[in-house]
Amino acid sequence: MKRLLFSIVSLFVLSISLNAQGLKHTTSYKQGLNDALAQNKPMVIFMYGKNCPWCSRMEQTTFSNKNVVELLNKNFIFIAINQNRNDYPKKFIPKGVPTTYIVDPKSERILNTLMGYKDSKSFLEILKL
Repeated sequence: MKRLLFSIVSLFVLSISLNAQGLKHTTSYKQGLNDALAQNKPMVIFMYGKNCPWCSRMEQTTFSNKNVVELLNKNFIFIAINQNRNDYPKKFIPKGVPTTYIVDPKSERILNTLMGYKDSKSFLEILKL
């Protein structure tokens, strides 16, 4: 029960943090996939852990960067998923967190896998490829 409550609180804090920074996102893989298909945009799936300091750092720095937020909101569907949930396809189970996947929604094929923390500059360079 404590674990479930902590997971819910962590998800709530992540949601508030990302919303405060203007980053449009969902925490549901199915919703993100539907949005990506409807809007014909690739998905960026950010897998994080509830006690991961590098995940928190990426949320507070990379995902609060104005240029990153603008690019993600304009060209991608952003999905933030706690790695401990089990309501997403098994191919997205990360070997470690943070892990970010860039995914084609039509085939659900992983186009790129970013392991570990990425600063704003590195993240932007990868997304612009």
